[in-house]
This record gives sequence, C-alpha cells and structure tokens, in this order.
Amino acid sequence: MNQAVFNKAFIDGRIYDVIDQKDFGFVSYHGDALAVNVGNYILPVRNSSQITKPGIYFNGVFYNLVMPRDELEALEYSTVHLAYFVSASTFKDVVAAKEKLEKDEFNHLVSSTNIFTPVIDPVNDKALILGLKMAVTDKQCDINRYAEKFGPDFNNDRRKFNGNDITAAKYASISSNLDIRTTLIIEDMHPGVANPMGKRIILTWVGDGEHDSMYEDFYRHSIKGMPILNDNGIVKSNDGQIVTAETIDGLEINYF
Repeated sequence: MNQAVFNKAFIDGRIYDVIDQKDFGFVSYHGDALAVNVGNYILPVRNSSQITKPGIYFNGVFYNLVMPRDELEALEYSTVHLAYFVSASTFKDVVAAKEKLEKDEFNHLVSSTNIFTPVIDPVNDKALILGLKMAVTDKQCDINRYAEKFGPDFNNDRRKFNGNDITAAKYASISSNLDIRTTLIIEDMHPGVANPMGKRIILTWVGDGEHDSMYEDFYRHSIKGMPILNDNGIVKSNDGQIVTAETIDGLEINYF
C-alpha cells in the first residue's frame, strides 16, 4: 500500500502535514500533526477545546476555525511556509521542499534573544548533567523554541536543569530534542591496567541515525595519534612518538 504524500509546513515549532480545506474531513489521516490550508493561512488541527492560538478546534461534532488575530500571527501561519511535496515531480523538487522545511525550522530556533542559561555547579553536578548544561550554555538558545519537540514533557524536562544529576535515558532524550550529538569513547583507564583493550571504542550514543557513521569515522581519524599519559608524566602516541606532557595542550584537532 502506497503511503499518502502530503505538503508540509513548519508551524508552531514543529512540522505539520498539510491538506486543503476542501479535503478536511475526507482524508484518512493517521499521524499526529495535521494542518489545513485555509485561504492564505495554515491552521493546525488542535486536540484541545481551549483556544489559545490560531488553529482548528473541535467542540464535539463541530469545529471552530480560529484565524490569525494580528500581523505577527498572520506571518507565522502564512502559506509562505508551505513546502510542496505533492506536486514535486523530480528529485530536485523534493530536495527543494526538504530544504524549505529545514530553513524554516532553523530560522525558528535562532530567532530569539531570550537565551536559556542553566546554572552550572562544577562541584556537585554529575558528569552527564554537567555536560548537558555546558552544551546548552554554549548553544546560546531559547529552549522554549524547542518545546514542540519535547511535547507534553517539556516543562518537566526543563526542570532537570535545576538538579545535579540526570538519568542516562533522560539525558539522551533531552539531548536528542536539542539537536546535541553525543559520542562515547571507551578506552583503558591508563596504559598499565591489567588485561588492556589496547584500543579505543567509539560509538554514537545520541545521533540522528543518518550521519552517525560519518562522525564516528571522523573521530577515529582525529584521535588516532592522540597520546596517552602514563604515570611518569610522559605521553606516548599510537604511532610510537614520545612527547612531553606539556605538549598535550598544544594538540590541535581540526573539526569540520
């Protein structure tokens, strides 16, 4: 059975499948993010009876159309955000539609001056929450812009930044929603351990499922010759070169 193709739009911080108003009520839809093209606007179908913003609200068997109420909402819900997948007839057309969605999402995530900066406690913060706080601080982002990616758990997840610890599962979930990649490097504690592995194991923990192997290969190449400190303050690289410990800070890894 062929999967239905919909036009799409990035509205309200998430991607919606979009249908024409004339098709509303007649299209079999099994997703959770449907919007309707009404005139010059794209109105998300709201699974709520409480009217808070433009959209289509159900009230029993009837529904209410709530149109944009000011210029800002008119722009946010405008059909200029439509990415046309239904009419795409070539691979180039599909790529252009995908790039349209990506551009709108990027603009949404960076178009705010309300920067979220979690409080870092270098003494009491455990490694996972410390790393997450540092990453979010460096992103210089408005975390509220990511709320739709978190869903109903957003407020609870945001409160995790007030603590000093976090579970591995929650770390992975929050990192993924914030587009933060995490790669594991597993290696011997030091060169003198019993039963050494003798190598570094590099695995993607939080990734996008598309570019993970590329990043893993890059990291393997980048740290292939990185030295390991021994108990005498001397480091020995994988290629056998001996360097002094002071050289460590001078090592340079070029990221793309």
